[in-house]
Amino acid sequence: MSIWIDPDPDLTTLLAAHDALTARRPASLTFQPEAQHITICYQPKVTLCLAGRGAIFRATARVGKATGFNIQSYSPDLTDLEAVAAHCSEPPTHMRSIDNVVKLNLAPTSGVLTLFHDHDWEPAFLTAALATPAGFIGALGSQKTQTARIAHLAEKGISEHDLKRVRGPIGLVPSLRDANLIAVSALAEVAQAFAYDQQKVIDA
Repeated sequence: MSIWIDPDPDLTTLLAAHDALTARRPASLTFQPEAQHITICYQPKVTLCLAGRGAIFRATARVGKATGFNIQSYSPDLTDLEAVAAHCSEPPTHMRSIDNVVKLNLAPTSGVLTLFHDHDWEPAFLTAALATPAGFIGALGSQKTQTARIAHLAEKGISEHDLKRVRGPIGLVPSLRDANLIAVSALAEVAQAFAYDQQKVIDA
């Protein structure tokens, strides 16, 4: 392990990097020790927006928080929202109507997972997610459910480009039954989507 200490850091550059991360944009810092240029790239923490209910919804919030995601949660079930509140970075949101979903404010470094078994709640929420630049949008269910989901969104006027953004069935491991394993499988796919190089070293 090598350690470099910059005795005279550029405060303007440091503040610019801080402001970019606060605004949920990537940032980088370049150092020049000896004969090298070292650029360290930083990404803002991924915000994971979960909409659903039941055991998988609860498990995904719990595992997602432990993994290091900023968790936001939406559910029609107040008991579920109470169960995941401690894992969320902001107060959970109660979905009161199938056709009246809150407007989402998501950045490219945000992911969305819909975790419903009763898929009637999905269309309005997915439509709201597709109106944002969210970097990952995925939905729970079988391949048959995914086909029906895409067909329904197409009927609602969602473009072909946006339809391709909806991944499903989510999860790197198919046909799981345990809620915790489904959560891990889904979150692994989200992590894969947001993978990036933490550091690049470029020789002078």
